[in-house]
Amino acid sequence: SAENDEMTWTDSAIAVGRMDGDLSTGAFPLGNYLILAKRTKVYRFDYDLDPNDDAQRALTVISEMRGLIANRCAVVLEGTAYMMDQQPNYFWVTRGGALFPLDIGRAIRNKLDPGGDYEPDWSKSSCWFGWYSPIPKSICWAFTLLGEDYPRFAAEYMAPNIEGSDEPGRWCIREYHHYIRGAVNAVGADGV
Repeated sequence: SAENDEMTWTDSAIAVGRMDGDLSTGAFPLGNYLILAKRTKVYRFDYDLDPNDDAQRALTVISEMRGLIANRCAVVLEGTAYMMDQQPNYFWVTRGGALFPLDIGRAIRNKLDPGGDYEPDWSKSSCWFGWYSPIPKSICWAFTLLGEDYPRFAAEYMAPNIEGSDEPGRWCIREYHHYIRGAVNAVGADGV
């Protein structure tokens, strides 16, 4: 539309925040895209080198059903964003602006579902976060259990080759003996 042709990337971010009544939860760069996420939707703003100069000035909806639970629950690695939301499969990735679910499998899903052994307290999701660990190659998401104030558990996804892997990975739940309030992505000098 003519209105979208005149938008700057900041106008687009503001527009996403105001539309549809869904809570904005995150924004991060992914290749030549700016991903703008909400609880149940994800938008993509395209640009080549500089979003101020060469942006396509349009928002593309890449999901109207999947979102991002909190900004720190997006882990970007090698052009892929690993994200967590509150939908039944919980975890998914985006590559090149398209969405792919990470199949968490029945065993772990049953542990995270309501009434499961590790039922998350979704009302505390603002303190959740994800990180990448090179040994073993895994993406982890820390979450809070019902009745706790901070994360003490993490869902861990391990794949033979996380970077661009289409192979199914293994999942586990890690328990920490103390609350974990933050993490950093561990990347060595060789990028691993």
